[in-house]
Amino acid sequence: MTIIVARRYSIMTALIEDSKATANVSLAAFKPSAFRRFIVEDDDREWKEQRLEQLKQVDMFTGGSATSEKRAPIDKIPYKFKYRFEDDEGRSSKMTIEDWEIGALYRNCLAAAEGDEHVAIDRGKSAPAMSPSCRRNSRIRCKRPIRTGWSSQA
Repeated sequence: MTIIVARRYSIMTALIEDSKATANVSLAAFKPSAFRRFIVEDDDREWKEQRLEQLKQVDMFTGGSATSEKRAPIDKIPYKFKYRFEDDEGRSSKMTIEDWEIGALYRNCLAAAEGDEHVAIDRGKSAPAMSPSCRRNSRIRCKRPIRTGWSSQA
């Protein structure tokens, strides 16, 4: 399946204006001019009850029925990951990373760090996917050496 995005934005205000205007842009590509920081913030360690019940629901894509056994939810990642970047006009923005790859990267780094969250985050920061010069990286691995000194603000 190929998805074609009609317009690629490099100015955040233009994207925001087009999303509110009659153009009603709801899917677009945005290319920052510079990545400034990868940010890690603490989050809840446990799922909220409502979300936990949603995660336990039967998966309609695997042919389960209402009487099928409920799925066990995945472990919650106790951090939020964000980028601080600039657009072509120099406007600074912070955006939460919502895709599944950041969770896979964290889990792989956590396993490689033998459960040490601070080491896992530090490894994730040095992974190719977190590199300021990176393009979309499909390899979700933790290969780089462990750096010492962890900070929630890179």
